[in-house]
Amino acid sequence: MCIGHRLGLGPGPNRQHCFCYELETAYEPDGTRDVGDVAGLPSPMACQDACKENAECRFWSYYTMGHPTWPGWCIFKNRGQEKVQGVANIISGPRICPHIAP
Repeated sequence: MCIGHRLGLGPGPNRQHCFCYELETAYEPDGTRDVGDVAGLPSPMACQDACKENAECRFWSYYTMGHPTWPGWCIFKNRGQEKVQGVANIISGPRICPHIAP
């Protein structure tokens, strides 16, 4: 589900006018392998950009600033088949959003 416009995000550079992030969704370790992480990121867009800098990263999960334990934490995954929905304060997405017109 592309939800970028629900987040109030407009098209940005190098994003092909698409924000294909999934709200309240986490890519879980079961069936996926963590291939890195970074803390202190301000947004899901920053998490996606950081994923692009990791050669093994294909998907990511970002813990929003509202997360009670790990605000601003971004986990990189090499697979995204295993998803858990309904997880508060986590936004996930792919390394690169497919081209979808706004």
